[in-house]
Amino acid sequence: MCQLYLRESESESLLLQAASTPLDPLAAREHLHFGQGVAGRAAVLRRAVALGGGADDAGLCYTAIPLLAGEEVVGVLAAQGERVTGEAELDMERLQAAADALADELAGALRSARM
Repeated sequence: MCQLYLRESESESLLLQAASTPLDPLAAREHLHFGQGVAGRAAVLRRAVALGGGADDAGLCYTAIPLLAGEEVVGVLAAQGERVTGEAELDMERLQAAADALADELAGALRSARM
């Protein structure tokens, strides 16, 4: 499962904009402040944050990667997966590459929308 959070204008909060599974109506309005939850922590730290994937985590792992345009956080890409035979299903290099490409596209689109 993947989730896309976008930064709200000049504030330090993220709004859930899209998910790979249908959103519950309440989740569709989810706001996270920078520092709140895994996605908010990734935004503050400006680096990937991963949880789980260990033997005690029921085989689940969750990763949040900030979408950066230069030094500006434009959003966060979050993904959840399962451990498969001792390896995390989430491939951090691929997720980071996707996040970098998405950040560039979003930054341009957001700049155009704000003009």
